[in-house]
Amino acid sequence: MAYPNGIGPTGLVPVNLIGGRVYNAAVRQIPIASGYAQNIGYGDFVTYTTDGTIVRVDTTAGAKTTFASAPVGIFLGCSYVSSTGMKYFTPNQYWPTGTTVLQDNENYGYGWAYVCEDPDAVFIATLTDGSGNLYTASGATQANVGENVGYYVGTGLVNTTTGNSIVSVNLASAATTNTLPLRIVDLDRSTALSDGTYQRVLVSFNAGFHFYRQTTGI
Repeated sequence: MAYPNGIGPTGLVPVNLIGGRVYNAAVRQIPIASGYAQNIGYGDFVTYTTDGTIVRVDTTAGAKTTFASAPVGIFLGCSYVSSTGMKYFTPNQYWPTGTTVLQDNENYGYGWAYVCEDPDAVFIATLTDGSGNLYTASGATQANVGENVGYYVGTGLVNTTTGNSIVSVNLASAATTNTLPLRIVDLDRSTALSDGTYQRVLVSFNAGFHFYRQTTGI
């Protein structure tokens, strides 16, 4: 049975590690500054800013051939105690822009991002072309495995209905170019289209692009 067309981008979702090792859902909790004024979706690239808190890597939509700053990993939700309303503990699929956090001795005035920070993580991602259009035919083939690719950030940056990222892998950029930030390591064979190509791939960070694989700090 062919994979259904029209499944939209949902960011990068960890599935295992290089070498086929198991990803055990380990995350690091990294603070988000109260009032941080960007939505961050489940599956988005995030990095450290100079005060040691988490921010989005990308704040504009469009095709990307490199990272604006080296990612420390992928955002997998967050928690916080809002300073408004009922002031209860809130786990969330995404960080809503401008969320202000209660200042107390338990959360230190931060929200907390759950980040898959392993530089050897392998992620599943939907393919789009250089304009952000889904492939309903002529998607990835075995010949794309081993190529480097860029990615595409959709308009709006986050699907605030689902809380998911709308980042996708830009198959149109696939090449041997060593400045492209991601590497295709396999096909998602459950996403075969009617012509026998595939709508999703597995990717990892290309050499030297993860924050922990660089020699300079923030």
